[in-house]
Amino acid sequence: MAGLEDYVTIDAAAVAEGWRTLTEEQAAAAESLIDRAIPILVSQSPGLLDRLEAATTPPEAVEQVLVQAVRRALQPTFNPDGAKSISKTLEGEYSETVTWDTRALQGGLYFHASELALLAGPARKGRGKAFAINQTPRY
Repeated sequence: MAGLEDYVTIDAAAVAEGWRTLTEEQAAAAESLIDRAIPILVSQSPGLLDRLEAATTPPEAVEQVLVQAVRRALQPTFNPDGAKSISKTLEGEYSETVTWDTRALQGGLYFHASELALLAGPARKGRGKAFAINQTPRY
């Protein structure tokens, strides 16, 4: 059976394109993350390879989902403290509030439900009608 790599071409250059320039270390990390992300995506999106073979899911959509996941995982390399947001106030006494991105601190390689839904293919078309089952015993 064909693997995801037979349908999708993604590398560190694809991750950096339109986003930011990657250092050599970040490019190497991106390549490693891509290698880790592919089997995770295949396991979290059942039937993905079949949909790619049937051309019901475009390879470009898969590439974009992989790029977004790798970019999220690379964020800590640009923000090593893992802060999601920092707010500082100088009125009166100095205060600082930091919101931590816990997913980034835990390795950060994950897929959003909306990304997996994008790859799930077209929704099944049923009759679109509700039904009821009468469970009242007949005597």
